Amino acid sequence: MISQSWIKSEEDHLAILESQKIKPRFGVILLSGFGQSMCDSDYFMSRIARRLHDLEFLTVQADLSGHGDSTGQLEAISLDKLISNIVSVIKMCKETGIDSWYGVGRGLSATLLSSVANTFDIKGIVGINPYCLGKEEIINLWGSTLKENEHSVNLRKVLSGGPELDKKIAFFGALGSDIENLLGQHLSCELLSNLIHYDALDAINRFKGNSMYLIPEGDKVAGFESSQWNCSLGERKLDTRRKISFPIDAIWRHKTIELIVDWFSDHIKNIE
Repeated sequence: MISQSWIKSEEDHLAILESQKIKPRFGVILLSGFGQSMCDSDYFMSRIARRLHDLEFLTVQADLSGHGDSTGQLEAISLDKLISNIVSVIKMCKETGIDSWYGVGRGLSATLLSSVANTFDIKGIVGINPYCLGKEEIINLWGSTLKENEHSVNLRKVLSGGPELDKKIAFFGALGSDIENLLGQHLSCELLSNLIHYDALDAINRFKGNSMYLIPEGDKVAGFESSQWNCSLGERKLDTRRKISFPIDAIWRHKTIELIVDWFSDHIKNIE
């Protein structure tokens, strides 16, 4: 059964898509990359949702503020608002009567989901290319823009050229964005300012439950447990765009989905 609904989160209404069998044993929240609708690039999250549905999960996909069918604009968002959105979705899920909830996120949503998961007893997290750029990277890239004290940034203008274009594209790739989806929109300067002060690596490491974080490594998929995250990867750099962006390669995405499904399958077998 598939159902669509909206929930209130602060002043916005978030679009929710649920898919479940008659008696699901587990639940999973799926959050797309920044600026993407809930189905994600090339229906990536929807493909994962369909596979987890077959494993008897209640799957919940959500559009955060300014995304997809939800209300709000990217020029009016902040990290606090996005975190509040995620908390609202988790609280809704907790009211279903299912005890064991998990999360799947990509880019910035993977990092933010990891940061709040312990508070709500989320059992496990899978993060695809979680955002973890160092603060200095953001200061060097956006510091001069923020000094202009504008409310928002015109992304078509920002992404039309200039000496830092490659790094700006890499930055949005790290958030989980497709550049084509951002052109013509304005992005909140408050969000950029928030990211300058945000310790993304610390946010990821706050989650102490079962986890798997996946990154592209050439044409392969590298996985790191959360306990190994600091020593294995650390903060990412903008000069390695391919390593921090979401590969468009269909084989890479297929392999990633298979890894995720296998991780969930193995995990639920261990708790049966």
